[in-house]
Amino acid sequence: MPINSTGLSAAAVAIQSTFVFAQLHSSAAGADFGSNIAIPARQQVSWNAPTAGNFGMRSALRFVGGTPGGTVHSITLWDAISDGNCGGEFLLTGGDSAFNPQGEFLLTAIDFTVTATDTA
Repeated sequence: MPINSTGLSAAAVAIQSTFVFAQLHSSAAGADFGSNIAIPARQQVSWNAPTAGNFGMRSALRFVGGTPGGTVHSITLWDAISDGNCGGEFLLTGGDSAFNPQGEFLLTAIDFTVTATDTA
């Protein structure tokens, strides 16, 4: 039997409590997740309460100081405001992929679905 909704929510909470900073990348972040950083400053992420493993950002993140018109390719999630451990790289889809003329980028959503299947 796969993990139940209580277990899925516990896994979601572990992700939420660990990966609380986001960083933008202008191209692939690379094997160490430190390549092609669009701006050095990371933004703190706050998450909605999970429901059966599903959760997303509580509010949009505004990144400033980017190159006007510069490419935004992906976001990485981290456990620290600098250095630290990366939880993965997520390609941005369904919206703008560049900084605006003022060098700002608004990230409006990061959504997760934690699932489990029975392979027995």
